[in-house]
Amino acid sequence: MCRHQIPLLCTSLTHLRINGLQAQPDSFVRFCSNLPRCAELADLDLQSCGISDGQVLSLAQCLAPSTALTALNVAKNAITNFFDFQFHLQKRISLQSLDFSGISDRFRVSDLGWLLLELTGVRKLVLRSLKLRADDGAQLARILELCKDLVHLDVGANLLGDGGLTALVQGLQQNVRLEYLDVSENAMSREKACELYAVVRGFNSIVSAFFGSFSPSAHADHTVDCYAIKCVGERSARRAGGDPGQWQNSLAVLHFQGNIGQNEMQKLAITLPRQTLLHLDLTGNNIGDSGAALLGAALRSCPNLACLLLDRNCIEKKGIEALAADLSTCAASLRTLSLAGNELGASGVRALATMLPQCTRLRSLNLHRTQLGAEGAEVLAKSNVEQVAAACVEAGQRRSLMLTKTRC
Repeated sequence: MCRHQIPLLCTSLTHLRINGLQAQPDSFVRFCSNLPRCAELADLDLQSCGISDGQVLSLAQCLAPSTALTALNVAKNAITNFFDFQFHLQKRISLQSLDFSGISDRFRVSDLGWLLLELTGVRKLVLRSLKLRADDGAQLARILELCKDLVHLDVGANLLGDGGLTALVQGLQQNVRLEYLDVSENAMSREKACELYAVVRGFNSIVSAFFGSFSPSAHADHTVDCYAIKCVGERSARRAGGDPGQWQNSLAVLHFQGNIGQNEMQKLAITLPRQTLLHLDLTGNNIGDSGAALLGAALRSCPNLACLLLDRNCIEKKGIEALAADLSTCAASLRTLSLAGNELGASGVRALATMLPQCTRLRSLNLHRTQLGAEGAEVLAKSNVEQVAAACVEAGQRRSLMLTKTRC
């Protein structure tokens, strides 16, 4: 079936995703001309379709105001004339989700301002990989003041740096609805990452925050989907109709990949969210044994923690012994534990194994490249890991316990 025939034949469709298909000029124009027939279309995803300026203008002109479109994704397309594109999109006043990631090296924040001046109901905005620089941070913050309903902002993989991110985050303090903020991969220093976290954790409605020097892994995203989104939904339901000024801090998902050292870990351990924390990713840092001990002490007050990712953190025997002793508080809720790339050794794994029987909900355990050796593998295989797996089977629940055995 030709791509431009899909909307014509499915006039009642609500979601259309054809990302990754290279659009031919003539067929794409015909595709766009049929879009007004889909009066119920709410979500249109055209990511990586090779759309050029002329084609994207045809798309914007054909998105008639009579349609129900609320989400548009044109990320990773060759759109250089963003001003004309946004001019036509201004007529789509029902749009609530926009993804312009990687569309052009010549993207200008001022053009976005003209668009958001009309689309004041936008709730989700993704602006990744647009080469936004320090000067754009303050300008973007002023523009986002127009979006009173904004709950999701992703400006990762840009060049905002410490100065641009400071201006942006300070401006966002006026937004009382923001639940998701991703400023990862923006060349920020370790000190600035901790400083921005201290500001963001004070946002009343924030649920997920990403401050890493690289993007979250697919494994981490899956965990966020399973637990954090449910958390967001429950909190949003409780907030409906309430006074935003009375909302309580509910930070549940926190990512600091590659941006924390031992000094920063000391500050972070003091300020970690307690009752609300579900997902903590500290992958690729250098917290060491002392940092692991500090983290363990802080996690005593996090009884609902479901996912803990500590890959490549220079944690050895002493660190894992201290951490394992403190994890008993949240063992009953822990579902994912990853310690890959730390030289725990057989003795360190033995200390961890004493805690595993308490982890009745554990479904993913990653000990890849931990120097566990034959002795450590035997300890896990013969006692504690089997007990955890047996507990899951007895509960009648579907669980998959993953143990990666590595070289000695």
